[in-house]
Amino acid sequence: MKYFFNIKNKVKRKLNLNSLISNKKRLSKIYMSLLKSDKINIYDIGAGHRILNELINFDQISNIYLIDPNKNLDISYKKLIKNLKVDNNVYKFFNAISDKTQTRDYYQSINSTSSTFSLNKQKQKIFKKYYPTNPVKIKTYSFSEFKKINSLKNPDIVKIDVEGHETKITNSIIKNFSPLIFQIETNVNNDIFEKSFLKIQNLLNNNEYKLYSILPVFGNFDPTLKEFIVSNNKVNFFDPEFNINKRSVSQIECYFVKKKRYSLKDLICFSAFGIIDLFYEQINSKNIKVSKKIKKKLIEIYKIQNNLKIIK
Repeated sequence: MKYFFNIKNKVKRKLNLNSLISNKKRLSKIYMSLLKSDKINIYDIGAGHRILNELINFDQISNIYLIDPNKNLDISYKKLIKNLKVDNNVYKFFNAISDKTQTRDYYQSINSTSSTFSLNKQKQKIFKKYYPTNPVKIKTYSFSEFKKINSLKNPDIVKIDVEGHETKITNSIIKNFSPLIFQIETNVNNDIFEKSFLKIQNLLNNNEYKLYSILPVFGNFDPTLKEFIVSNNKVNFFDPEFNINKRSVSQIECYFVKKKRYSLKDLICFSAFGIIDLFYEQINSKNIKVSKKIKKKLIEIYKIQNNLKIIK
């Protein structure tokens, strides 16, 4: 039964990807006509093994920097460029970002996407099943130094998925830069990694960001099995008062947006990244001064995105 469920899920994801690519083809021409040569700079930190599907919308209008010390970064790179019309704006870096440039212990998991800098020897003993080998020494870079060494552009969008190391990386970025959008995977009731949700929320709130949206992941650590169980229970978001059986929230995918006066480039970032309610609010706001021709194109973008067919 599980096998057929996986097959069904793969087919569904493939159909959704095709729908996204079809939509992107319609959007690309409009995006390019509005941005001209002004590229959007996206940093995907912890990019190994899986791609951020939103990046497909940034084809031909961005510089995309994929960063991860794992070899599985190659998988993400190949998956992404396979679905882009122009792939020469995608760059991969087998590096690690932190708050300081120094050598750290990196704990490699049997599941490569769970490898982390945030473990210690005491916790490794508890979770030996997942982290069976001794840590390796890897040099980490502060975000400023990484950017300087590689002569990269200032970030517009930053995605961080680093298994417990997110607070240090966010601190490293926010010291010198103010990206428009942060997407950060934070931990709440995850016993392996530090509880980072409140730290990240307070840090970004104090730097004029608002929490725009969240996607929770449900699950809990089972002390008898000594392993983490992810729950795939159906949560009734349409009638929250009838979620009678409560589940533990393990992680929260958080989307933060900088509070400021937004430019046309910012609006394109919102649209392509799926910050669609804010995009619609802004194109109807008196704060945005654009010509009737541009306004018409922005409304067309909204209509195209609002009609994206996603199978749930």
